[in-house]
Amino acid sequence: MSDFHTVIAHDRQAAWLDTVQRLKPAFDLTILVLTVAIVGSQSLMMSPLIPDLAKGLSVGAGEIGIAIGAYGGATGLSAVLLGPRLDGFARRRVLTLGLLVLAVALALGSQADHWLLFALAQVMGGMAAGVLLPITYAAAGDMAPVGRNAAFMGKVLMGWSIAMIAGVPLGGWLGDWFGWRGALQVMAGLALVIAIGTSCLTRHRKGMVAETRKTMGLAQLRAALAVPMVRPLLAICFCIMLAFYAAYGFLGAHARALHGGGSGTVSMLALCYGIGFAITGLVSGVIDRLGTARSSVFSNIVITAVYLAMPVMAALGMMPLAGLMVVFGLLNHMALNAVVSGLSGVDPSRRGTILSINTGVTYGGFMVGSALGGALFDSLGYGAVSVLSASALVVAIGVGIRLLPRR
Repeated sequence: MSDFHTVIAHDRQAAWLDTVQRLKPAFDLTILVLTVAIVGSQSLMMSPLIPDLAKGLSVGAGEIGIAIGAYGGATGLSAVLLGPRLDGFARRRVLTLGLLVLAVALALGSQADHWLLFALAQVMGGMAAGVLLPITYAAAGDMAPVGRNAAFMGKVLMGWSIAMIAGVPLGGWLGDWFGWRGALQVMAGLALVIAIGTSCLTRHRKGMVAETRKTMGLAQLRAALAVPMVRPLLAICFCIMLAFYAAYGFLGAHARALHGGGSGTVSMLALCYGIGFAITGLVSGVIDRLGTARSSVFSNIVITAVYLAMPVMAALGMMPLAGLMVVFGLLNHMALNAVVSGLSGVDPSRRGTILSINTGVTYGGFMVGSALGGALFDSLGYGAVSVLSASALVVAIGVGIRLLPRR
C-alpha cells in the first residue's frame, strides 16, 4: 500500500513539475512585460499629477518640470554608465535590485516636503529605470527562440502599450482617490510585487557572464560600438526618438489650442497611439520575416508621411487625428521593434551593453527632440515641428537603406 501511495505521489509531483515547466516561459514573459509597464507607467503618470505636485510642494509647475526632467537625464546617464557594468550579472538579480530601487525612489518621493527632495527621488528612480529597461530587453533577447527575436521583443514592448493606455489616466485616477503621495505609494507597492516575480525568472544565459566581464568601462562601450550594425541602428534610434518626442510631445498642446478641451484631449490621443502600438505587438513576427533593415525603412517611410499629415489632420478635427494616431502607433512599434530586436541579436555576449547604449541614445533623442520641438512650436508653430520630425526620419531612412542586403 505504501508503494502504491509512493507511486501516486511521484506521478503527482512529475505532473506538477511538467505543468510548471510548460507555464514558466509564459510567466517569464509576463514578468518582463510588467517590468516595462511599471517603468513606463510611473513616469507617464507624472503628467496629470503636475498641478497636484506643484500645490502640495508649494511651487510652480516649472520646478516640477525640472524635477521630472531630471528623471529623464538620470535614465540616460544610468543606462550608459551603469547598464554595461551590470551586463555581466544575472539578469534576474539586476532586475530585482532595479525594481527595489525604483520602489524606494517612489516611496521617498511620496514623502518629499520640498521640490528638490522630490527631484532627488526622481533622479534615483531614473537611475533605476536606466538599468531596468535595457536589461529587460536583454533578458527578452536571451529568452527568444532562434529566428523569433522580433516576435518575442514585440510582446515585451507591449509593456509600453500598457503604460501608454493606462499610465496617464491611472495617474489622474490615483491622484483623485489617494492624492499624489498615495499615487506614488501605490506604484511603489506594484514595483515591489513585480520584483518578487523577477526574482523567480528562469536563467537563460550560460557561458556569457565571464566573457562579458573581461572588458569593463570605456573598453566595454567601445567593444560594443565596434560590433557591426550597432552604430547605424543607434543612429536610426536617435532619429526616431528625436522625431517622436518633438511631434508627439507638442501634439496635445496643438490640438487643445485648435479645438479646446482639457487634459482629456491628451489622454485620448495617448490612448489611440497605445492601441495601435499594442496591435503591432501581436503581429511582430513580420519583422523577423522582413528583416531589420527592410522593416525599418518601410515603417519610417510611412511614418514620415504621418508626421507631415499631423497638422492637416489636427486642423480637420479630433476624430481624424485620433485615427491617424492609431496608424502612428502601429508603425512606430514596427520601427522601434526593428531597432531593438536588431540590436539585441547582433552579439548575444554584449546584448545588455548594446541595449544600455540604446537606452542612453533614446533619452538623448528625447532631450534633443523636446528642446528643438519646443523652440519651433513657440516660434513657428506645429507645422514646423512636423517638418523637423519628418526630416529626422529622412536621415533614418537613408541609414536604413545602407543596411539593406545587396543583391
